[in-house]
Amino acid sequence: MSKTDRRRYAGQIAGAVVAGLFILVLATNVLWPGAPPATGDQPRWPSTSSPFPSLPAGANLHVIPVGPSTNLSTRLLLASLQGLASRTGAHLYLDLHDEASNASSMLSFLVSKYGPSFDNMTIDDAISAYLPGAAGIAVYDPARPESMNVATMKAAQQGAVLVGPDLAEWLRARFNLPITFDYATSDWAPLGPIAATDRALRELLPGSSPSLLAILPPDRWAIRDYLIATRTFVFYEPQGALATPAETAATMRVLRASPRGIPILGWFDSPTLTEENAFVQMAKSRRPRRRRSSRTRRMSSSRCRTGTTWTSSRGGCGSSGRSRSAATGRCPSRGASPRSWSPSPRHYSTGIT
Repeated sequence: MSKTDRRRYAGQIAGAVVAGLFILVLATNVLWPGAPPATGDQPRWPSTSSPFPSLPAGANLHVIPVGPSTNLSTRLLLASLQGLASRTGAHLYLDLHDEASNASSMLSFLVSKYGPSFDNMTIDDAISAYLPGAAGIAVYDPARPESMNVATMKAAQQGAVLVGPDLAEWLRARFNLPITFDYATSDWAPLGPIAATDRALRELLPGSSPSLLAILPPDRWAIRDYLIATRTFVFYEPQGALATPAETAATMRVLRASPRGIPILGWFDSPTLTEENAFVQMAKSRRPRRRRSSRTRRMSSSRCRTGTTWTSSRGGCGSSGRSRSAATGRCPSRGASPRSWSPSPRHYSTGIT
């Protein structure tokens, strides 16, 4: 056998092994979907009621420039301040200079079309002005990715800001705020990702919005202001064909515990359309009838492309979906239209749809 033939033969074997692994994972997901639910499905969300909470518009926007060198903890702090402040009116607008879709251009468009007044505010001034109004500080653990979503929900339900351990003590000392939740020192710390999701389902779902659900990877921070403002239940387990049966079962438990027909929000890196819609396909196996997807403008590297998707959870009448889409599209109230929010959370941030 020649050297070329040996290489070709080895390549064929490797391809067969990879294909076999894919088939094995798909088969185990079908044959071992996890334990059946202890209770029946939740009732369907009314088709005549918008699932998107209506949040008031503010009289004036404070535009905060956020440069590309701003670290994750500071971004989370600003996003959570924005979310908490938006419960009483859209006051803060994060001008993110490293966004592909250009937040500054979006602000110019909104000002020209809707005419809100705005001024500029530094990061330090925004923290000084709005942090004293928070109830405390929720701290995620960088060593445990699953802590990000748990701490996001804790911050939302406690009225706290979300930060990492690098800022927590400094903020506590400067503003005399209590640390209301610290994942690393809490009894959540020993839990694995699936156990943390299950505990959040038991303890945090009852205090979350009944009309929204989010599946968000821990490294995505950009829509956490909306999740905090609306107290949305957020979790993450790997989705699609490469998810383990236990991860698939964990996702199913969350879907079964949520009202049928509500939107599932997501924002995640994806090099391919298939991966971008992985969790939507996962939900589709639970009978959803409606899906809307969009992508932001293509970046220089497909690896860095970001997609945002929402799908109705476990079913929705097609005609009902079309009528709701048309109704919410015409509704001027903030947060009412998935078409405005989904492509760009900045529409939400300004209180304008």
